Amino acid sequence: MTMAEQAGRGEMEHPSGASPSEHPASWSEVFGPYDARYATSEQRGSFIDRMYERAMEGREFWLSGAGEEAMWTWSAAGTAFMQGNWIATILCCHAVCERVLAGRFKPFWTDEAEAPRRWQSMGLGRLLEELEQRNAIDPAVAARLRRMSEYRKPFGHWKDFMHPTGLLARARPLLAQEDGLDSEEAVLRVIVDDATRAIEITVEVLYGDVWS
Repeated sequence: MTMAEQAGRGEMEHPSGASPSEHPASWSEVFGPYDARYATSEQRGSFIDRMYERAMEGREFWLSGAGEEAMWTWSAAGTAFMQGNWIATILCCHAVCERVLAGRFKPFWTDEAEAPRRWQSMGLGRLLEELEQRNAIDPAVAARLRRMSEYRKPFGHWKDFMHPTGLLARARPLLAQEDGLDSEEAVLRVIVDDATRAIEITVEVLYGDVWS
């Protein structure tokens, strides 16, 4: 069942009037930040479904070593996004991507002798390094995963309030650009954009062909 079907079918109007499947880059990279707060739950579900269709590229099945837990976590990520629980979306997407990357070192894809030691316990950043060293992941996808990883860290690791990856520091350019913008609104825009980008890259990594 698709994400949209879980909430009742809805369609989200694409800013350009064109299908996202025509574009190799992410929605945000092509059209700029999309404020998902102004979409209904059904429209957010349709957004995920369209990302899925683009990632599958007409294929009827895919193989993943992410495991059962990753699929349950992905379901939680999609539900959180549709319900507007943005931070839960980011955290769940990060966990899914970490499991997908780790799964690339399972014997089905990688010779056991060539897999890094303790790959089962590596975090997303370290897994990215190992895959990049082997030229085993699309560089553009790796960059977007690293961005998600860095912006997820303040939610799970203590950072100074003006750390470059912190919410307030990242909201400051918005405050400087828009007179009268409330700081809470600026921070919320950052969070929503991060959640939307996290959904995009997770769909691509989980279902797309991003491996070299």
